[in-house]
Amino acid sequence: PQVRMVFSLRLEAGLIKYSRYLSEGADGKARTYVISNKDDVLSFTGEDIYQGNSYTVTFPETYSTIDDPTTRRDYLEDLKWARENNRAMYSDLQKLAISSAYLYYFNEDYISPYFTANISVTKEIGDFASVSFYANNFFNNLGQVRSSKTGSSYPIGNYIPSFFYGLSLRLKF
Repeated sequence: PQVRMVFSLRLEAGLIKYSRYLSEGADGKARTYVISNKDDVLSFTGEDIYQGNSYTVTFPETYSTIDDPTTRRDYLEDLKWARENNRAMYSDLQKLAISSAYLYYFNEDYISPYFTANISVTKEIGDFASVSFYANNFFNNLGQVRSSKTGSSYPIGNYIPSFFYGLSLRLKF
């Protein structure tokens, strides 16, 4: 039988990884607003949530009460009314709002490029079998990637596995 040896080197790169949180209701209107005071969910500034570092608050579109669970009520309208007229109701409704804990929640997130190198040596035995040795990330790239959203760096291990190797046997019937 004919015996062949195949060497392969594969360089892989993640050139761009982009993500961004979005906030739109079913009707296309905003559900999230920029607020000037993190402790006051109704301190709207009128700014766009996608235009930079700002604290935000996200409201449910509707809610129902325990007394009448089938009727959907407009959340934001009732929250504004309760602030002026019923402090207990305002406190309960305010708990349904979700405030961002940090300024960059809705910012764009570009992850810097990252690279890995993989090598494989395959010995083919005729047309019926092959044995392969492979080493993935054989340079053991444990660098850092940078996030444009937070401005911080973190280990590349979130995107590529650390160095590993193995052996595989392939039989053709």
